[in-house]
Amino acid sequence: MPLSQETIYEQLCDDFRSLNGILWQTPLIVMTLTGGLWFAVASFDLTNIARSALLAFAAVANVLMIIALYRLRYVMQRIQEQIRTRDGRQVIGPNYVIVTCFAVLLALAATASTFASFSPSTYFKESAAAKEGTS
Repeated sequence: MPLSQETIYEQLCDDFRSLNGILWQTPLIVMTLTGGLWFAVASFDLTNIARSALLAFAAVANVLMIIALYRLRYVMQRIQEQIRTRDGRQVIGPNYVIVTCFAVLLALAATASTFASFSPSTYFKESAAAKEGTS
């Protein structure tokens, strides 16, 4: 039995709402992950290799998230076009302003993580826990 046009329209709207929620939540989760990794590098007694690995992971995660956000927004645009067509409204072009703002922030975090990963001891002082252990 074929789906009614109303059912298809409602599902498209539900999909768009769901993806929009993901679009706004995901960058904040990745920014929290990056902050947590930087906190670990700055606070815990880690070797420079471990610090470099955590910072490199943060950089990779940020870059991959930029790609994922643009892909997500592209899918949202396709769904939005279908919704507007079914509404009888003119299809508008893509708007990537918010995704680009998030991408710039994530790119800055990735760049900082990358630079710091080459020489973490230059950017992070030895933690208080590490100092107490050597005294």
